[in-house]
Amino acid sequence: MYGKIPDGVIETIKSTNVISKQMKELCAAHTPLQIHKTWDASEGFASQFMDLHETGDLLISPLVPDGEASINRADNVVVSYVHNNSRFEFDSWLVDLETDGRSALRLARPPALRKLQVRRYHRIRFTDESSLPVSILRHGKSPFSLRGQVIDLGEGGMGSNVDSPAGLSVGMQVDRLLFALPDGYTIYAPATVRNIFPLHSADGELMSYRCGLEFAKLENRQRRVLAAFIF
Repeated sequence: MYGKIPDGVIETIKSTNVISKQMKELCAAHTPLQIHKTWDASEGFASQFMDLHETGDLLISPLVPDGEASINRADNVVVSYVHNNSRFEFDSWLVDLETDGRSALRLARPPALRKLQVRRYHRIRFTDESSLPVSILRHGKSPFSLRGQVIDLGEGGMGSNVDSPAGLSVGMQVDRLLFALPDGYTIYAPATVRNIFPLHSADGELMSYRCGLEFAKLENRQRRVLAAFIF
């Protein structure tokens, strides 16, 4: 149901030249990677970069310690790895299970890379089925109320999926995040928007947006309850 999330996004890289250069270096070094399904972090495995396809797509090893990779054609995935002492991740999808007779998984070339930073707080990730509903509220001259799903959670903040980020912007402070833990205990706190980026399906269709939110203040009791749930 839950899994550890060690990092947070600090930069999104969209330069075609930078992405191509890094992919070539990763394949040349057969860099290890972690891969999991976009909507289910429990469906994941370790692998390594193998080669570049002539289309620019990536070929990775299909073999893992427990057998062959448990993903299917057109599955949306998240790939994470370390390059030049920094952590990165990107969204992709499985184009094919075998390419030109080679034993390899072919992943679509990433449209963007996310550079990550080490978090100050441990986080857990929710599967799509176990995610928690959350309300994002702001008062004042431009009030709004958004509903989303908590996809990862820590003492310092959360990641939330929303259908539309209308009204939100990076650096904005919202008056209240409101959500309930599985035992029914309600958490509410002001928060700051740290990042917003879109999530697309394998055919490029926009599905939703992912928002990173940092708690601005938690009451001591709420922090203790949250810490007990996470750990």
